Parts: sequence; structure tokens; C-alpha cells
Amino acid sequence: MIENERCERALQTKEPEEASRALVLDLAKEGRKKADLYALLENVVARLRASHAPENQEDAVLNVMDALTGWCHPDARLIPDESSLSSSGS
Repeated sequence: MIENERCERALQTKEPEEASRALVLDLAKEGRKKADLYALLENVVARLRASHAPENQEDAVLNVMDALTGWCHPDARLIPDESSLSSSGS
């Protein structure tokens, strides 16, 4: 799955959380649904835990998951709802 490779590249950057946030926004613009993005991130976290990856990578993904679901400060939210995705392209 190409998204997994893109996630891995984002996590290898100097700022894994910022790169992962940007990736989620890019994937949403490409038409991915919030639920699919969340599932992708869940799989990434599982792989990180299984491989004993650096804690900062797991933290970055968990923070992006929180931002995707709205479990964060309002200014940090990603993709507030599905309707905003469909109306933004009009």
C-alpha cells in the first residue's frame, strides 16, 4: 500500500508530527475519508509498536490521530468533518 510508504517517509523526517499532519491533509485532498485515514494511522501505530520504533514516531502518529478526531485544541484539528471536504472543492 503506497500510503504506508508515505507514512514511513513522513515519520523519518526531522519533524515527524508535522510531516504526518501534512500527509493526512494531502490524502484527504486526494479523496480519502476520515475513517480510512484513521484506520491507516491505527495500522501505522501497530507497526511502530511491533517494531519497537522510536517513541517520538508513535507519539507523532497518536497526536495526528487526536487531531483527526478532534481530541485536541480546536486550532489543531485536522479535517473537521466530511462535509467540509466536499464543499471545499466547489
